[in-house]
Amino acid sequence: MNYLVLNVREYSFKDDKDKVVEGATITYLDLDNEPEKGEKGLAPLQVSATTDQARDFSDVPGLYDMQFKHKRGAQNKVRVVFHSATFKQPVSFAQRPKVPSAPAAS
Repeated sequence: MNYLVLNVREYSFKDDKDKVVEGATITYLDLDNEPEKGEKGLAPLQVSATTDQARDFSDVPGLYDMQFKHKRGAQNKVRVVFHSATFKQPVSFAQRPKVPSAPAAS
C-alpha cells in the first residue's frame, strides 16, 4: 500500500513511575484511502513505532510501503501496530504557499 510519510518524531521521557519511555510517532497519509463522508481531502493518520523502527524512514517526506500487524487489545478488540516500512521514492513540496506577512503594528 502507498503511504506518504510526512513526519517522524522520536520521543524519550520518564513516566510517573520514573520509567524511561522511548519511541516515535509516524504521521502519514494513506493514499489508497477515500475521504470519509463530509470530508474533503485526506486526513493525516498517526501510528507509534519503536526508535529502531523509526530508522526505516530514511527520507521524509517520502512515499513508503508500510506493513502493519494486528494484535489483540483491550476486550479482545483489534489493535493495529506498525511493523515495518520500505522506502519507495522521495517527495518534494517545492511549491509551498507564501504566507502573507502580518501588517506592522502602529
